[in-house]
Amino acid sequence: MGAARRIVRHPRESPVAPALWALLACIGFGSCAPKRVAAPVQAADTPVDVSNAARISRVRSAEPVVFALAGRSVVIPIVPEEGAAGAWIPATAPEVTFVTGERVPSETWWISGSPASAPATWEWLPPTAEWRAFTLAEVDTERQSGVDPLTTPGFWAVLARPPARASGRELRLDGRAMPVRWLADPPRATDVGRAPQPRASAEALRALGALLREEARDPLRRWRVGLMLDRWSAGRLWRDSTPPPVLEPEALEALAAQNEWRWRAALAALGRAGPDTAADVLARLTAVVLSPDGVLLPAWPLDDAGVARLRTTLLRADTEDDDRLNEAQAWLASLPPAVAWVVDDGPVVPSGVSEKDGASARRVRTAVSELTGKRARVSITPEGITPDDSRMVEEHESIVMMTEAAVGTRAIEPLRVQVGRWNGRVAFRATPVPVSPPGLTIGPLLPQWRMAGWAIGTPGAADPEWTTAGLLHKSADGNGWEVYVECRISPEAESLTGDVVRFYWGAEGSAERAVEVKAPTRAEAQRDRWTAVVPVPPRAVESDGTMRVSIERVDARGARSSWPRPMMPGEREPSRALVNLNAWGE
Repeated sequence: MGAARRIVRHPRESPVAPALWALLACIGFGSCAPKRVAAPVQAADTPVDVSNAARISRVRSAEPVVFALAGRSVVIPIVPEEGAAGAWIPATAPEVTFVTGERVPSETWWISGSPASAPATWEWLPPTAEWRAFTLAEVDTERQSGVDPLTTPGFWAVLARPPARASGRELRLDGRAMPVRWLADPPRATDVGRAPQPRASAEALRALGALLREEARDPLRRWRVGLMLDRWSAGRLWRDSTPPPVLEPEALEALAAQNEWRWRAALAALGRAGPDTAADVLARLTAVVLSPDGVLLPAWPLDDAGVARLRTTLLRADTEDDDRLNEAQAWLASLPPAVAWVVDDGPVVPSGVSEKDGASARRVRTAVSELTGKRARVSITPEGITPDDSRMVEEHESIVMMTEAAVGTRAIEPLRVQVGRWNGRVAFRATPVPVSPPGLTIGPLLPQWRMAGWAIGTPGAADPEWTTAGLLHKSADGNGWEVYVECRISPEAESLTGDVVRFYWGAEGSAERAVEVKAPTRAEAQRDRWTAVVPVPPRAVESDGTMRVSIERVDARGARSSWPRPMMPGEREPSRALVNLNAWGE
């Protein structure tokens, strides 16, 4: 039989591909001008055969302008000069020279990223890729041995090492001029005195350090960690005071270092034009907020293409100072200054209102996180109501507010959020959830908030193999209530140790606080699920026939999900749903 054909799927079929192509913008891959760039593996509706990848002899820089620093390695993504049909490999390693013909030491690398082999069960930040890099010679050797690096989405690049005397000199790639802008050596530190940071405990800083150490494993994302070390020392983030290790092989470390010094140069250029604006940009690029529960959470923009465009404009030699300021201020203005969300839909009856009348007047618990580094006044009111109460939220911190809201006929009602001059909207459940035969469907439980969903108010989807749902219904004897819960488990799971579901009754922190149900052993559970029936404590049913309830699951992977709303990292209890049991007999 012949050798197996090696197939690489279209990048959009790979879980890491969308992030890879977006993040390539951060190194200037096309500088957000895709019309001039051929993708490393050509887009197609069907898998691309890489077993006979074309050998291309004429290549060019994928960057319209190469921003370089004399004496520092520069990674230059390359593409075929005339484009390529499908996968391709440089026929020979392109030479980098000065106009005089003097050679600049260089190597050609294939740099690729794939999903981490053991991804975390929950990530506040998007998961990092597993990065690898091979020299051209190593790619040929691997392919001959039957292991093809080209089957992982990536790009070809030239790693050049211009000498310290290179500044101002023209570079050529295989004899053809390559547009280069030599940057001045950027400052080693940013102006952190103008960028405030939230007050946080030593424990919160260590937890943030764990997130940043993982972030630093990605050469396209480590630049933020470098900038953040200007604000928080390594000793405050890591117990051993040791920053993340150098990446290997050399091409990955050079790529990570290049992203950082390009950003330092961009911020320095902006700082000369407007130091306050530069500090504001730094604050947004490295934004970290203190959550209501005292957890430090990254809250920076995830629009990699927009961030890349900003950096390119700041670095361009033909950009006037006024244009730099205008571009930076326009970018800042495009970002919301805060994130607001509903913590609890308001089963709390306002002071002075009887329990009987509570169904028409509730207090909604909301939270606001400040993202800009500038303290602001916050008010949250029902639509059409003039704010008569407001509070200040400090720089990069969060506040929790209680808003009195009348309950109308609509199940979902909006609240208007005002932070400084910015207006936003959140929605809350305005009427109790009716429980009628055959029962109230609970779930599926929602995964803990992640940064991307939290920023836009969209919870993540449950993992189909670990979905949790339930049914609240009358017990068989008709004298009480019970919840049937079904917890999916991956057939591949070897153990259910630690898999637990908690049922919360009554107001937060009440005596009926929680009932905990642990999963059976793996041998006792079904192949793909385990189930339980939990009686509702009689005292959980209030005198008016309503009940406050929520459910939380921590599965065998350690992933947390909840109902009726997702939970924030560090949040102790899930919010409650207010249900109307009287509807059963109507």
